[in-house]
Amino acid sequence: MDLAIEKMKLIDKIIHTDSEELIEWLKEVLTSDEADFWDELPDSTKASVERGIIQADSGEAIPHEQAITKLKKWR
Repeated sequence: MDLAIEKMKLIDKIIHTDSEELIEWLKEVLTSDEADFWDELPDSTKASVERGIIQADSGEAIPHEQAITKLKKWR
C-alpha cells in the first residue's frame, strides 16, 4: 500500500463530501489524542467483549480458520 496515495484518496473524498456528520466525526477522531474507543462503547458491547475474553482464557474459543469455515456454511 502506498500511504501517500491512500492519503490523497481520503483527502479527495473529504473535499467532495456533503456530510457534516462525517466532517464532525473526522474532527473528533483527529483531535482527540486521549480518547479511548472503549469508553465510547455501549455497556452491552463491553460486556460481550469481556465474556469473550473470559471464554477464550478458559479454552472455550475456536481457531479463526475453524470459525471462518463454520460461517461459510451459513451463507
